[in-house]
Amino acid sequence: MNQEEIKALLGKDAQWMDKAGNSLLHLAAQSGDAGLVEACLKAGVKTLLYNKDGECARDVARIWGYDALAVVIDAGMKQERAATPQPPLGYASLQEIRDQSAATGVNVFHALAAEGKFDQVAALAKKESDGFTAQDFLAAGADGDKAILKICQQGQLAELMKPELWVNSLGDFLSVWENVPKVYRKDMNVEAFMSRTRQLKLTSRAPKTPFRKGPQ
Repeated sequence: MNQEEIKALLGKDAQWMDKAGNSLLHLAAQSGDAGLVEACLKAGVKTLLYNKDGECARDVARIWGYDALAVVIDAGMKQERAATPQPPLGYASLQEIRDQSAATGVNVFHALAAEGKFDQVAALAKKESDGFTAQDFLAAGADGDKAILKICQQGQLAELMKPELWVNSLGDFLSVWENVPKVYRKDMNVEAFMSRTRQLKLTSRAPKTPFRKGPQ
């Protein structure tokens, strides 16, 4: 479909999708036309739509090498997600999520990530001293994809790369990072993340010097 055809459809049905699950924003992203992408966003084409390959329009832009367009679409995704009220997570701890996964045979981390709720999972992890393990992200869901891929597709990889979540399990993080597709890595400075995490670990281990009062 050429750009003129996309524009024509945009005026008739902004929520049009093809048989592969591509929206007009997917097609605009593939074309590399910044004006067409902006037109789709202004017309209300949803950014949080995924085709049958599990790709949103931002992913399509990245795959075709249009990184600047990917940034624009990603901003739209964040706005759309922020405007959509999220129901409570339903879990009080990471262990509860793991226990539910074991009991049902369903990777709950994968399910929550696919629903765009990883930010809530990360907020839960911040309250716990042990943090994440590699297995939380590398076990596959019913669709065969790993949880880490769903996090990437939902644009929430930055939520994963917070030093406080990996202070005691940096090796696990590296195992997870190896499974992040290259197309999503380019936006992340993993070297800076590693440096901050190591520094945070050293700081947490440093003995605290007791306060001493000076001579009166």
